[in-house]
Amino acid sequence: MDEMQEIIQDFIVESNELIESLDKDLIELEKSGSEEETKELLNSIFRAVHTIKGASGFLGFGQLIDVCHVMETLFNKLRHGEQELTTYTMDIFLESMDIVKLLIEKVDSGDEEEYPIDGILEKLNAIIDAGGDPAADVPAAHAPQVEISAPQVETSAPQVETSAPQVETSAPQV
Repeated sequence: MDEMQEIIQDFIVESNELIESLDKDLIELEKSGSEEETKELLNSIFRAVHTIKGASGFLGFGQLIDVCHVMETLFNKLRHGEQELTTYTMDIFLESMDIVKLLIEKVDSGDEEEYPIDGILEKLNAIIDAGGDPAADVPAAHAPQVEISAPQVETSAPQVETSAPQVETSAPQV
């Protein structure tokens, strides 16, 4: 194994350890009750993502750099109280972590094919731009108008012949 391969293997081992720690911290963050504990967890998560981003930068793993950079930006806003942590934000963080794990697996397997990360980057940036849950940031007056109309149903009943057949009522002549 050459020196670069050794460095990449060290990166993979360290990143996987950081991800394991991140996963635990994210679960604890969801349960966190105190402001102090939340801040501590946010700082820990920020440092782990920052470390993965830095090592990715050193090794030239562009997609990992891109995802971790936006995650880091959002965690920085959260830990400085510039944004509120919402359930939606947590869901997107978990989705982001799945992508980070996948990208590290791709490095480990030698797969150099690009992975579609635009969707997660858009979601993370939307949270940053909206200051939280982008869907909750749309005031009702500016929400898209949706017109709901019931399907048209034929209301006329089929025509039924209502006249009875003619019956002769006169008595026979005697």
